[in-house]
Amino acid sequence: ERKGHTFLFDALAQIESDNWQLDLFGMIDADPELTEKLKCQITGFGLEDRIYFHGSVCDQAVEAAYQEADVFVLPSLYEGYGMVYAEAIVRGLPVIGTRAGAIPDTVPKACGILVEPGKVNPLANALNVMINSPEKRAEYAKGCILAEPSFPTWQQSADAFLSILERFK
Repeated sequence: ERKGHTFLFDALAQIESDNWQLDLFGMIDADPELTEKLKCQITGFGLEDRIYFHGSVCDQAVEAAYQEADVFVLPSLYEGYGMVYAEAIVRGLPVIGTRAGAIPDTVPKACGILVEPGKVNPLANALNVMINSPEKRAEYAKGCILAEPSFPTWQQSADAFLSILERFK
């Protein structure tokens, strides 16, 4: 629930444009009760032909999804780091997220729109901007491309973590 999907679906229900589709990737069987609740919410809004649960998929499918997407959105209520935000940014995808946890430290302002966690109207406004303004999406995508070199590689992250651990020997 901390990923904020209920708020995302509430916000998407406010979008007047029909020029969008949401593809959700990740485990759906870890919490079947929550998954069922989310599916009921989608049906209640009449969005079942726009929101798709893909479940856990292979790395190639994840990469294909990033390549086919126009925007990455995850309105988490808390993130300790938010690896998926960084993954989206290094692929040039504009981001919609929240100002929760470490997300503001991960997502530069030039890469997207961050809103207060758990707030539906600001999230709907951000979605409207990204859906209806190709110019803004292109501006944020350019910001992602410029920010990408500042993101550490996996090896750099591992080396930094190891150096911290070595201080405690």
